[in-house]
Amino acid sequence: NSVESVPLLIEGQAAATVHGISHSRRHVTENLASGFHRTAAAGAHIGLLHATVGSSGDHEVTAPCSLAHLEAAGLDYWALGHIHARAVLRASHPCVVYAGNIQGRSPKPSELGAKGAYFVELDSQGDVLGLEFHALDRVRFVELRLDVGQCRDLPALHGALLDGLEKLRDEHAGRGLVVRVVLEGRGTVVTDLRHADALEQLRDDLRAHFAAHAPFVWVENVLDRAASVLDMQALRDRSDFPAAVLALSERLRDNPQELLAFVTECGAQLTRGQVGRVLRDIPDEDVDSILSEAVALAIDRLTLNGES
Repeated sequence: NSVESVPLLIEGQAAATVHGISHSRRHVTENLASGFHRTAAAGAHIGLLHATVGSSGDHEVTAPCSLAHLEAAGLDYWALGHIHARAVLRASHPCVVYAGNIQGRSPKPSELGAKGAYFVELDSQGDVLGLEFHALDRVRFVELRLDVGQCRDLPALHGALLDGLEKLRDEHAGRGLVVRVVLEGRGTVVTDLRHADALEQLRDDLRAHFAAHAPFVWVENVLDRAASVLDMQALRDRSDFPAAVLALSERLRDNPQELLAFVTECGAQLTRGQVGRVLRDIPDEDVDSILSEAVALAIDRLTLNGES
């Protein structure tokens, strides 16, 4: 296929020209943007293209191109498709916009939040006078993240989640909500969360609470990304593998050269030997914070199922 240019007539007068191209395959490797060129027609020139401009995020790459390729076409406005997360890639001439999709489809990051279209106002010279997003979705996928550190037990956690869900209802008034709950942070309630069926019961209780609400609220899932409170002194007094990990980390924390050698050796295959260079560029206080997080994560994984 080749780029086709179609005049947009208003009361018989050419107000703009729309340039576009379609493709029969789901994903194409060619740079389709290179086939767009401004014609001599009067009025604004608008490009319609389903393509990946720059980074693809969590989408597959199709018809890859760059902002420079779009600029070279000499058009005034680019209406892009394929990436579902809306984004204004360029606000000035030419204006380049991903409007996203008009209805979210899943809890994927690119599908979260308001979905709709842009109302674009152009003058006869093709300059953008206004660019305004209008939400069109009826059902909205959202995420509720909660730090469990504020909750002493499961009833407190349940109450905090209800408060969070009510706030989401107010924020997205008039639309059905599909909510993914993500529990994070550290707290004593994590011990109760790790009991059999605790997460499923929490999810079912939240669903039951909102069962009669309209518009609806549906808790799609409750994900446990939280961690238990660590008693470092108790760990030091033990003689198991988690205690050895903690002892090693404290020794490395006091010896920067040994830490650098350790991280370089362990991370070489994962980072193609770049981890040592990166570590040298990180401020000491950030290295300390990163090490603390790494130790906490390692101990959480080692003790998650009561292993020692």
